[in-house]
Amino acid sequence: MNTIEIITRFRSRSLNAGQYIAYCKSLLSPIKKLFPQLHLYILDDKDKLLFFEEDLSNFDETHLYDIIMWDKRIAYHNPDKNNPHLTIDSTCWAPFSSLFFFNRQRNINKNSVADISISVSQGVEIFGAPAIILIDFSPYPHRWRIRVFVLGVFSLQFL
Repeated sequence: MNTIEIITRFRSRSLNAGQYIAYCKSLLSPIKKLFPQLHLYILDDKDKLLFFEEDLSNFDETHLYDIIMWDKRIAYHNPDKNNPHLTIDSTCWAPFSSLFFFNRQRNINKNSVADISISVSQGVEIFGAPAIILIDFSPYPHRWRIRVFVLGVFSLQFL
């Protein structure tokens, strides 16, 4: 069985890092509700698994460097013009990006195949580059079909 992939491209929004984190949470919360048996996690900046609480209560600014795949080579724009580092108030010429995973099991390692992986790219400071959400579903029984359709309809709200 092949994987199912949904790719959504739409106009980018100008967001700072804090707004981007809130945007990602608003995208992931309905997916978590649609698949309550799945656990949401990311690979943090030290390449370790970081699981979020089931209610996503810890999906917030305290995980700034874990949620956003930041690049030390990028000079971020901040209210303090002398600070080029990623902060909660940063904006950037390039979109913020993240990679999230959902899995039925918590007892996994960084090489485990996720049931759902979601790549988000959004928040570019200057409009022009498209924002992208890429959702990959691993091979799974036919139960995915209805939920994939619902998720596809759901993704229309982000256009």
